Amino acid sequence: MLKNKAPGVTRTDMVAALPTDMVERISAGIPLGRVGEPVDIANAYLFLAGDMASYITGVTLRVDGAAMN
Repeated sequence: MLKNKAPGVTRTDMVAALPTDMVERISAGIPLGRVGEPVDIANAYLFLAGDMASYITGVTLRVDGAAMN
């Protein structure tokens, strides 16, 4: 079964090292208005690995707050 995850900008050490104004500009371009948290990505992994997703195959799950690429 192929289940891909495509995380968007996520609050990591790398993002934390960016200037605050840059993170604010990035967040402004995300419809949900914030960068993702590590738990957002972890929850997607847990869902796709669990029984509730047992019939889901061949999908890429975007976890990006509806950001437009």
